[in-house]
Amino acid sequence: MPRSVAGAIIGGGLLAGLIDITYACAYTYFFGSGATPDRVFKYVASGWFGIDAARAGGGEMIALGAISHFGIVVVMAAVYVLARLRVRVLATKWFLFGPLYGAALYLAMNFIVVPLSNAPDPQFPFWPTFTGVIVHMIGIGMVIAFFAAKIEHAPAT
Repeated sequence: MPRSVAGAIIGGGLLAGLIDITYACAYTYFFGSGATPDRVFKYVASGWFGIDAARAGGGEMIALGAISHFGIVVVMAAVYVLARLRVRVLATKWFLFGPLYGAALYLAMNFIVVPLSNAPDPQFPFWPTFTGVIVHMIGIGMVIAFFAAKIEHAPAT
């Protein structure tokens, strides 16, 4: 378990990112369009260059998508961890604030980040939206909050 700020940011961010991308790959393969993980990562990369360029690309687009995805989640973890250093209740009530943070991240990603990017609107019906919120609440928000709560000797007010 992380005992440092960097450990909480990197560990929480990478684990949350792994949970999120696993959900995205499994959902799109089994319940969506049958897309394989390479297409999921190319969709993420399309935020930079658009879907046509991402699909036309090869391994470089898959790598860009993976780096972008995990980079975003590590930044999400850093925001929570840095807030946790200043607000003690974020550590003591991580099981409450983590899911709330995850829900806020879902809203920010789907209503601000993706629309401002070059990625096409995924046009999800209700069910993937519902499961996506749950994954963000538990798999991202709660995981990040749990890692943040485990920082030893962190200053908190």
